Amino acid sequence: MSKRNHKRKKQISDEERERRQQLAKKRKERQKLEKKRMIAEFSAVTLIGIIFLAIMILSAIFNPKLLVIFLIAVAVIFILLLDQSGIRSFLFRWYPDTFVFAEELKEHDTERSVPMQLASTISWCTFMLYSQHSIFSIIWLICIAIGLYYMLTTEEYSFEKGAKYSGSVMFLLITPMLLSVALMYNVRITKPFIVFTTVFTVIFSVIYAVCIHNGNKIYTRLIYGIIVSVVCASSGFLLINKNLDFSEPHEYKLTVEDKDYSSGRTTTYYIYTQDWKNPDKLLDIKVNRDKYYELEIGDSVIIETYNGTFNAEHYEYIKKAPVQ
Repeated sequence: MSKRNHKRKKQISDEERERRQQLAKKRKERQKLEKKRMIAEFSAVTLIGIIFLAIMILSAIFNPKLLVIFLIAVAVIFILLLDQSGIRSFLFRWYPDTFVFAEELKEHDTERSVPMQLASTISWCTFMLYSQHSIFSIIWLICIAIGLYYMLTTEEYSFEKGAKYSGSVMFLLITPMLLSVALMYNVRITKPFIVFTTVFTVIFSVIYAVCIHNGNKIYTRLIYGIIVSVVCASSGFLLINKNLDFSEPHEYKLTVEDKDYSSGRTTTYYIYTQDWKNPDKLLDIKVNRDKYYELEIGDSVIIETYNGTFNAEHYEYIKKAPVQ
């Protein structure tokens, strides 16, 4: 028979046994607290979602304008909750640590550039509100200018580091691009627009190229600078031209010659009327869905035109002209 070697069990002292029991007990308590926290957060999100959905449905049924206001308010709140400049932590500085989402709401990334992140947060908020008052257009432009300054003068804000700093840099691309698309409709693209955008792009790109240090990704950074300058220049021009325009409107009574729409992620609706500056041509005018289906070919409509701050005429459909 072979002998088996039996290892002698290590004796555990009473103090060690007590310590391990305490650790196991604390671990179980942490697990219970974590489970309670997850249930509380899930319940809070579900409740908030149900409340938001109910408000959206009721607003859409009884007053669609309230729905727009509600969505803007929700968007602004969401932007503030994503803020890293210190606004969020300041707003929730008295929020109890034992409440749901306390850790997320009170956290603050100290490595972020505060001016850049502040410009980003305010830019997104004013982007949601720019159509309400011209003052938001001015604030938005100031935020974009701050963002461009920091992108030019700080090595951290570059194309190759966009993943880390996407929250505080991409507003320089996304908000100007969305504004350009929104403002490009119902405006005559004139030589001042082309000249301004070209000059701004050349100047900005030259400065950005000078600021770039030698490296493997020098060309991607330069391309990024050119793209940013184009969207910022075009959106800034269109924004000032329309929202800071205090010229008196001119009314035209015109006939709907044709209708059309283009489908993509969203559907854009147009009516075609005689161009008051070039009677031999038709001009497309963007309208909303309800107006599009309200109007028929041959109907008379009232169009208001404005000179524009930079003399780039912009116009909009006002109403269906009464039948005489």
